[in-house]
Amino acid sequence: MSKTFSIEDLRSGNDKFYSILYKEHKDAFMNYARKFGLTEEEMEDIYQEALIVFYENIATGKLTSFESTIRTYIFSIGKYKIHELLRTKKKLINTIVLDEIENMEAIENWNNTEAQLDQYQEQLKFAFKNLGKRCQRILELFYTENKSIKEIVQLENYENENTVKAQKSRCMKSLREMINKKS
Repeated sequence: MSKTFSIEDLRSGNDKFYSILYKEHKDAFMNYARKFGLTEEEMEDIYQEALIVFYENIATGKLTSFESTIRTYIFSIGKYKIHELLRTKKKLINTIVLDEIENMEAIENWNNTEAQLDQYQEQLKFAFKNLGKRCQRILELFYTENKSIKEIVQLENYENENTVKAQKSRCMKSLREMINKKS
C-alpha cells in the first residue's frame, strides 16, 4: 500500500516513515538493479546508500520539495550509485587486465576458473600487442599507472588534454574492435 509523505513528515525524523519507504520501494529497486549484474549484497548496499542520501538531503534542507515521486528520486540516486560502482569495477578490471598483459609470466600463472575468461584474456593480450606503441603507452599510463589525462599530456608531450582524451578513446575503440573481430 503506497503512502505519500510530505517533506515535513520526513524531516520530522520519525523512523516509521523511513521504514515504510524502505519496505515499499525495496523490491522494485532490487528488480531494477538486477539488470546490471550486481550481487544481492551490492544491490542491498546501494539501496541503503540511496536511502541514506535521500534522508540526508531532506535533513539538511537540500531537498525542499518533490519534483518527482519519492520512488523516482530514490531510484535516481540508486542509479547514480550503480553506475559509480560499475565504473569502479570496470576501471579495476581494465587495470588488472592491462597490468597482466604487461607481465606475461603472470598470465601463464592465472588461476582461471572459466574457459571463457581465459579465451577473453588471450584475445585481449593479442589485441593489446597489436595496438600501436602510442596506444599501448596511453592505456598503460591511464589504467595501470593511474595517471590523469593532464599527467599524460606532460609525460608524453601531447598538445593538450583533448588530444589525449581523443587518442585514448580511439585506442580503446581499436582494442574493442580487435577483440570483437577475434571472437
